[in-house]
Amino acid sequence: MFRPLVKLMIFIFVTLTCITLVVDGMRSVSASNLTINPFSKILAVFLHTDINSLNQFICSIMPSLLSSTCIILINFPAWLIFGILAITFYILSYEPRKPFHKISYQEGEYI
Repeated sequence: MFRPLVKLMIFIFVTLTCITLVVDGMRSVSASNLTINPFSKILAVFLHTDINSLNQFICSIMPSLLSSTCIILINFPAWLIFGILAITFYILSYEPRKPFHKISYQEGEYI
């Protein structure tokens, strides 16, 4: 039951990674300059707030060391965050292959 949910999360995060890469690429081409959207900008748009309010909210709900770490992490590019999450969920859902059963024929019998 856990594995199909994790595979769905992998699909969602890979899709979000591709979408954010395409959006950043199109903005870079139109601006003739490298343009990268930080994850905080996408999060602020999704939560209908501004980036400063988002940073203050993170600082108010977490201890100082953890909040500063989270603020640094949400300022990374969005495609990087989504890609890392996809890889993490892929590692969690990894299932090693089962070995092949060797069949040997000796004098017409299976061993």
